[in-house]
Amino acid sequence: MHSAPENSPAAPPMPDAGSDALLEYCWASRCDLRLFHFVIDLALRDDFVVHIARQALEGKDGCTADTPLDLVKTNPGRSTQALRQSKQELLEMFTSRAVDNFEVYLVALIRQVLHKEPRILADRKQELTLGHILKFESIEALTREIIEGKLNTLSYQGFAELETWCTQRLIPLVVPHGQRDKLVELIALRNIIVHSRGRVDERYRAAVPTSSVQLGDKRELDADDLFEAISLLDTVVLATDAAVSAKFKLASVKVREELQVREAKRWPKLEKHDGEPIEPPKSQAKR
Repeated sequence: MHSAPENSPAAPPMPDAGSDALLEYCWASRCDLRLFHFVIDLALRDDFVVHIARQALEGKDGCTADTPLDLVKTNPGRSTQALRQSKQELLEMFTSRAVDNFEVYLVALIRQVLHKEPRILADRKQELTLGHILKFESIEALTREIIEGKLNTLSYQGFAELETWCTQRLIPLVVPHGQRDKLVELIALRNIIVHSRGRVDERYRAAVPTSSVQLGDKRELDADDLFEAISLLDTVVLATDAAVSAKFKLASVKVREELQVREAKRWPKLEKHDGEPIEPPKSQAKR
């Protein structure tokens, strides 16, 4: 999982096994982070190549920067400057994807719980006509329809409503002490990114009453906002998955092993002319 910056909750290490919902969450998160680091690497390496070429063509003996990161600190090039100019849009895209991934995980996990224990929906008030019931070939098919209908409703509700629904049915959602407000803020942030181009609206102000950002103003982001968001979401997902899987005895998959298989298939290592593998580039920027 992603390593947290200072002063943010550190996510526990990824378990060897977990629910299928956890596997898909981890895979989506890994794909997003790889793309994020690729964009950063591309800008840094492009500027560094230009820097080295300029040093060589101008006949200078020394190189003022030994690494792309050194160059960023001393004399950032055009690509790095362009990246910084688009920082807000880049961070909005990856922050909203991180929260989307989290919300999809919660619905997927609840789906697994309901399929394992459909009686949880026994208190649901729903009128079914005989004609509707007869459309289904079996009680199992009807149960799946009811479950999906409930999940569709839950997916459009806020975290507070989802948390209340789970609490009433003894489905544990594990949020670190003192971090619930931050989690609610992340979901509200995702909503204004998607629905109002990142500008604060009434719903955001209601969800985050302590925010100093004025109504209609842009909610500015920096890199730590993204990293802290990922760290908190990872923490909640891992703790919740362990608690729910243990309580409802959900089917387990080998998360770590499957991720390695998927990575090898999607990002096979390149080979040098001598047949030796080439490691994929890793950003030298602070993770």
